[in-house]
Amino acid sequence: MLTSIGLGFASYRTIEQIRFEKNLVTVAQWLKCKPIYMAIIIGILAYSIFALEGISKNIRLTSVQQQIVAQTKRNPKWAKCGKVINGISPECKYGNGPLGEIAIGDSHAQAQILAIAKSAQRHQKSILDWSFSACETIVDLYKTTPNGKVQSKSCGQLVRNAINTAKTKYPDVPVIVINRLAYILHGNAKGQPIKPPVKFVDQVFTDKSDPYRANIIGHSHATICAFSKTNPVYLQRPIPEFSVDIAKNLYRSTLPAIKLSLPKLSIGDYYKRQAQVMKLQDNLMSECGVKIIDPLPLLCPEKYCQGTLNGNLLYFDDNHLSLFGAEHIANTWDQVFEAP
Repeated sequence: MLTSIGLGFASYRTIEQIRFEKNLVTVAQWLKCKPIYMAIIIGILAYSIFALEGISKNIRLTSVQQQIVAQTKRNPKWAKCGKVINGISPECKYGNGPLGEIAIGDSHAQAQILAIAKSAQRHQKSILDWSFSACETIVDLYKTTPNGKVQSKSCGQLVRNAINTAKTKYPDVPVIVINRLAYILHGNAKGQPIKPPVKFVDQVFTDKSDPYRANIIGHSHATICAFSKTNPVYLQRPIPEFSVDIAKNLYRSTLPAIKLSLPKLSIGDYYKRQAQVMKLQDNLMSECGVKIIDPLPLLCPEKYCQGTLNGNLLYFDDNHLSLFGAEHIANTWDQVFEAP
């Protein structure tokens, strides 16, 4: 109510008391008309906001824009199935039939759960979802606030519980691990300054130095090897990460007077960012017997990783696969369900 009164008062003082000329003939007369200034400014601001942010509403959108908006939608069970409390997962189950695999990881796993479930269904099997947003699969990993206060231990507790549960309740059931480890090691892929770490295991570090990275990698190695003692483990190669939001970029490219090239990532830049993660995975393959799921041939053909495919979004932001993108690589999971 107070806002309405305030806006009404502002309208009265700035617009309704203006005396308009009967005839606006000359350019000078038009330039003295304040409401025109206001309309132009508001129009420019509205268009700028729409161009920068604007894929949240299906109002007066073209068919192409509606398709882009639709492809930014996520698994409707994302929040419910990722609600981990004190290390306890809701253990959402997808599909019917015998349990074919358990998926664990961070939001990169959450983004692909439905596609993995469809792959399982093609083999008359079901899956369990133990994924948790921003939770790299590392035993006892905890998060602090920027000033060093412990914020949450739920992630590390979840992973510890997962190893014990897989061992006691689901021995020999394949475990799929999907993580965005490059983020915890190097920050995002946008070229911004690397922030101090806020996730630790048994040592606290002030920056993401080589010792910090070695510590995280060492604990990740130990965690995955612990899973592999009782369950077959499949690691997905890292999903490519872009410096821009793919969905917003594609959307802006449909607006008048905006010319944007579709972003792509060279395979060389991909390997450079993911070098430590891929070395870790290779070591786990040789030392702990894990197997690798590699979606790169589908996501990075001809030496470049693409953000779109035939006008469809492969990602709903700069690093998470869209439902379409996850479905595009879903066949890579068949080997998990086909294993004896």
